[in-house]
Formats: sequence, structure tokens, C-alpha cells
Amino acid sequence: EQINPKFTDTLLSGAADKKICVPQKIDFKTFFVNERTFLKWLSISVLIGAMALTLLNFSDSDSDGAQLAGLVLLPVSISYMLYSLMVFRNRANKIYLREPMRYDDTRGPTILVIILAVAVLLATTFSLQKHYGRSVAAKLNAEGGY
Repeated sequence: EQINPKFTDTLLSGAADKKICVPQKIDFKTFFVNERTFLKWLSISVLIGAMALTLLNFSDSDSDGAQLAGLVLLPVSISYMLYSLMVFRNRANKIYLREPMRYDDTRGPTILVIILAVAVLLATTFSLQKHYGRSVAAKLNAEGGY
């Protein structure tokens, strides 16, 4: 038997014109992964904050280098906390609204690592300058060059 060509043309053209809208299914584990990432970033910021507060509270009273290092690390810790909260809320909102998105972040962690490296470098510089600055200044004063 022959199939009517007009009948098959109408079937194929109708299927190509229609778009089927199916709601995107989000796995429930996606919400937990987002929360786990948030908690990991938050734990890093708490560790940095604990180091900063330890340097501020338990350093010697004449050790300005340790206190300056604590003052440099404390804003870094706060910036890590704010960044992790911002990313968590943004991702959770997009997951809830089922918007297509990339789940990886390429720029944020790089910027935060650069900020942490600069802060640690400044803290080390302050500590070394305070520790060795006295001996260098005393040596220069003894030679009459300062």
C-alpha cells in the first residue's frame, strides 16, 4: 500500500513547528551541594578570622607587627564571608527559579587568593620590619648614618 504523501508532509511539518515545554527537573542534591560549598568557604573565613583575632589578642604588647598582621587579616576574613554568602544566595535563587547557569566560579576564588596572598605578604612584612627594623635602626645610629 502507498502512503499518501500529503498526509506525511502534514505530520512532519506540524511536529517541527511545535515546541514542547517541559519543566526542568532539578535534582534535590543540587541544593545540598550549594550549601556544602557555602559552608566550606565559611569555614575557611572562620579560620582566617581566628588567626587574625589570635594575633590581635594574644600578641605581646610591644609587638605592633603581630597586631598589624591581625588587622590586615581580619578584613580578608570578612570579605571571604561576604563573598561566600553572596555566591550562595545567588546560586540558590537561580536553582530555585530553574534558570540555566554555570555552577563553577572562575574569577572569585582567584581574586580571593590574590587578596589573601597580599594580606599575608603585608603581615609578614610588618612582622619582619618590626623585628629586624630595631636592629637595623640601632646599627645605623651606631654608625652615624641615620
